[in-house]
Amino acid sequence: MKFIYMFFLTFLFNSISGQNSPYELNWKLDGPLLGAGVGLSVGSFLMTTTKNDLTLDEITLLDAGDINAFDRGATERYSSAFRTNSDVLFYSAGIMPFGMLIPKRTRKDFVTIGVMGLESFFLTNGLTVLTKTTVLRTRPLVYNPEVPLDEKYPKTNRFSFFSGHTSITAVYFFYKANVILLETKGDHLDNADSAAKVRLGNKWASLAGSQFHYFMVFDNKELDGAYKLDKAKDLLRRL
Repeated sequence: MKFIYMFFLTFLFNSISGQNSPYELNWKLDGPLLGAGVGLSVGSFLMTTTKNDLTLDEITLLDAGDINAFDRGATERYSSAFRTNSDVLFYSAGIMPFGMLIPKRTRKDFVTIGVMGLESFFLTNGLTVLTKTTVLRTRPLVYNPEVPLDEKYPKTNRFSFFSGHTSITAVYFFYKANVILLETKGDHLDNADSAAKVRLGNKWASLAGSQFHYFMVFDNKELDGAYKLDKAKDLLRRL
């Protein structure tokens, strides 16, 4: 993943955020957050280096009966194909931040968005690895007698909880999530400032980026820039 970090850092130090940005970079806040995230990630990684591979005795003494009943079934399921597919999804998700370069509205804010991404990644990664190295929960595959013994030894099999694939992939995909600001109104709640609110909301969405959407919704009333309930439902389904 080194190329992703370098990509973020290149834009961080060599790009200038555009004007009228809906994002704000405050180094008094973002600097400490970024520093804490980097420190947490480095510290938790160093903790992994103090752990040893599993031994044959440790593997032999493991008993699936000691696992909570609702988790025990995981020890009976093992698929190298599923593991490979999970890795493919995890690493391919790393390209999601690059999608912010496509729309012009977010491209000019890539410095700020890049810092947000680094903060999110390092804090999430640090907390994930810290939890793994503290809890030291053995992966289900180690309990499975059908799994080859040589696949059970690596120390990474001590780091089952919680899932790094899930937490880090979530961070990547949040960059492509839709953010919807929905203002619902009964027809009787229309007033003189509704039109101004619609213009303000739509302006916010246009400046914020392609993943940001604003909807003012009435039951049946028609207002320029607002939507009737049925039309809003249809648009939301398409998103």
